[in-house]
Amino acid sequence: MKKEIPKADYLFEVGWEVCHQVGGIYTVIKSKSARIYDLYKENYFLIGPYFAEEAAIKFEGKPIPKEFTKIFNELKKDKIVPHFGKWIIDGIAVNTILIDFSNYKKDTNKIKTDLWKDFKVDSLGSKEMFDEWVVWSTIAGRILEGVRKTLKGKIVAQFHEYLSGPGLLYLKKNKVKIGTVFTTHATYLGRKMASEGINLYDVMDKINPLDEAYRYKIQERYTLEKAAALNADVFTTVSDITALEAKYTIGKKPDLVLPNGLDMGRFPTMEERAIKHSKFKKQIMEFVRIFFFPYYRFDIENSLIYFIAGRCEIKNKGIDIFIESLGKLNKKLMKEKDSKTIIALFWVPADVNGINLNLLNNKINYEGIENFMDRSLGNLKSDIIDSILNQKLPTTKKLFEGSFYYQMKKKMIEFKKKGKPQLVTHNLKDDGCDMLSALKKAGLNNTSSDKVKVIYYPVYLTGADGLIDLSYYDAIMGTNFGVFPSYYEPWGYTPLESGALGVPSVTTDLSGFGKYILKKHKGCKGISVLKRQNISDQKAIVNLTSMMYNFSKLTKEDRIKVKLNAKHIAESADWKNMVNYYVMAHNKSLKKIK
Repeated sequence: MKKEIPKADYLFEVGWEVCHQVGGIYTVIKSKSARIYDLYKENYFLIGPYFAEEAAIKFEGKPIPKEFTKIFNELKKDKIVPHFGKWIIDGIAVNTILIDFSNYKKDTNKIKTDLWKDFKVDSLGSKEMFDEWVVWSTIAGRILEGVRKTLKGKIVAQFHEYLSGPGLLYLKKNKVKIGTVFTTHATYLGRKMASEGINLYDVMDKINPLDEAYRYKIQERYTLEKAAALNADVFTTVSDITALEAKYTIGKKPDLVLPNGLDMGRFPTMEERAIKHSKFKKQIMEFVRIFFFPYYRFDIENSLIYFIAGRCEIKNKGIDIFIESLGKLNKKLMKEKDSKTIIALFWVPADVNGINLNLLNNKINYEGIENFMDRSLGNLKSDIIDSILNQKLPTTKKLFEGSFYYQMKKKMIEFKKKGKPQLVTHNLKDDGCDMLSALKKAGLNNTSSDKVKVIYYPVYLTGADGLIDLSYYDAIMGTNFGVFPSYYEPWGYTPLESGALGVPSVTTDLSGFGKYILKKHKGCKGISVLKRQNISDQKAIVNLTSMMYNFSKLTKEDRIKVKLNAKHIAESADWKNMVNYYVMAHNKSLKKIK
């Protein structure tokens, strides 16, 4: 692909997830920032919302450049507080404007009225969160209008998702000469229909999208997304599968597809990864012992860790067929009397009320055993050294005197529990998107005879959650296999991230990344692509069960090979390559300015 040279003098990116971690778009903006900065240098600016707690950690305030002084002063007259500074991203300091819009909400209804009159955005009765997006984004549009008057040169503004749409529409209404790119990372109607159990890809060419939006009561988001797509100079999305979806749900085929990527230079080499895998797997297995061993034991050294991670969307994320496939795998391994145990971790956040009390008690007892051994080993070491120096082998009685045996027996009794392990680590406020009922229905009950053990871990992996205590990437490196059988996945960062960390996985042909693999790496083992398009869920479950079973049968040497393949596939999606598509979109938008 021919390398594109930026024709714009300035680039502004507008996104609700600038300096504000909510979902996947945060990863897109953050991970590509270094490569965009390489192209535009100090003429690259990000615009996001101001939230004091996050800004205190990620944002470094700087003096306002003279080109921004006039528009910033005008905004302050309306009690809008724009903050100028740098977002520090992996050593790169990117120019960033964060908008404190909290005192400007008085004009919400006027802005919404204008959006209806000018672009038929129906936000009557919209909720507070939607109103916040509208106000924030409109202010972003005003800032861009102001800098257009003071900056000399060509300007492009890229808007991420419908949340930023009002800013783009503000520019169009006021005929501001800035090239505009609108990127929908997933169509809101498509995501909604898929989450409701609709076979989206079977019906999307037969529906009336506006009628469906009103039926699902999402008309404000749908009409805003459509207006932004239709009025942008360049309309883009992140994958071929979402481009097809946009054609039918929005009514416009995207001008370009901008595939997502990662900055692979930030990920460990395979040599570094091998060391970290051993370290982090040991830490996960320590947690597994705490979770299961008070009730029964199994050969933990002969165990593999499978995992799924993502939003609590049981249909869209394929959690439903993962669970059913695990149930079938469990029965198959039990029938074969396989010595291997599969530990399936569900890193799927939900609303919780603290760590389960029984598990917390298990952890306290385990730490008590560790403390007891730390104290006792010092004395044992001294006794052994004395025996060696005295040329006399120590007796068992000498080494393990009565109090040691008594304490050890006491710790054993304290650690042992009756019954069986629960399925979840925390107290759920609800059923966690029906996760628990689905696990039980699939026969996954964590009995001693089960060869597939499951742990639902409904909190974010921050590195300080009180149980595994690993960050998200470190936890992935401690696993053996990622399973992401999504039904609706515009791109799918998790298998890409897993591959970058040297962890094999499975994605699907209904994900943007899965389509990318089939186009660029078909037949390359490491990240497998499960067929879900135009086949039944039951057939997909049979095939997924087979994939997970086959992985469990790989030798250690074969697992090393697929790790290397997974890393190779991921490296092809380096932002060094993918950023070229963004420059194409930016350049294309400049041609539309009149």
